[in-house]
Order: sequence, then C-alpha cells, then structure tokens
Amino acid sequence: MADKLLNMLTAIETILTAETASGEALDDIRSFFVLRTAADTPPEYGSQTPVLIVRCRGVSADIVSIPACMAAKTAVIVFSLYTETGGNTTDATAATILDALEDVFNQDNLGYAYFVQAPQKTYLQTSFPPFSGEWNGAGEMSISYQYTDVRNVS
Repeated sequence: MADKLLNMLTAIETILTAETASGEALDDIRSFFVLRTAADTPPEYGSQTPVLIVRCRGVSADIVSIPACMAAKTAVIVFSLYTETGGNTTDATAATILDALEDVFNQDNLGYAYFVQAPQKTYLQTSFPPFSGEWNGAGEMSISYQYTDVRNVS
C-alpha cells in the first residue's frame, strides 16, 4: 500500500475543482494549484488572482507497532491565498475566502485520514509567493491530517 499523502492531495484538488466552479462556495478563487513538487507551479499564475496554492508543509511519523511495521503520520497541508498586487490594504477578500475554505474543508477527512485537526488560520502574509510583486491581500490556513501508514504490514 502506498503512502496516503498523494491521494489526499488529489482529493483536495477534486474538491477545489468542484467548489471553484461558477456559483459554488469557492467561486471567488480564480486559479488554484495543488503542489506535489516545487516544479508543479507555472510561472504565470501570479496574474490570475485570487490564487490559491495548496502544498504539504511536511509529514511526521511515529512508529505505533512492534515490530515497527506501522507508523502514525501527520501531514500538514497549507492553503496559501494571494489576492491582489496593490490597492487597499484593509480589503477583506483574503479573509473572506479563507473563511469559505475553512467551511469547505472543516473536519473533512478526505477519505484517508482518521483524525483532522481544526484549521489554523492567519490573515497575514506568512510566506511569500514564488512570483514577483507586492501582495497586500494574503492569508494562510493549515490543516493537519493524521493517518496510519501500513504498507510494511505483511
């Protein structure tokens, strides 16, 4: 059995595809990218705002069996949103979209996790996008998904 992280990212991408369609909960998002590697990001996506970037911050693992054939893993998925290159710094677009993202993903185990930690959000720009320009509207939300890796169980 393969690790579940790639399946979880695919499930997130499927949900975003449905929810960003016209008339759906996240239709304010103009473009989104679910990154599996750093090379996945097209260089021109900064002009398609608001833009959402989803990536895994990292996966930690703790052995939970003897012999050591199962590991409890925690994957931290980060949703980074960038909304504008200039203008009103009091604009609430990023905060509004992050709230909608939380509504969509809150406690959704994506069919792979057995425990979902409540989202942690910040309405500040905690990471800088890999494209040029000043970004006034930005925010981040992270959700931790826990699952058991049993691929070594025989």
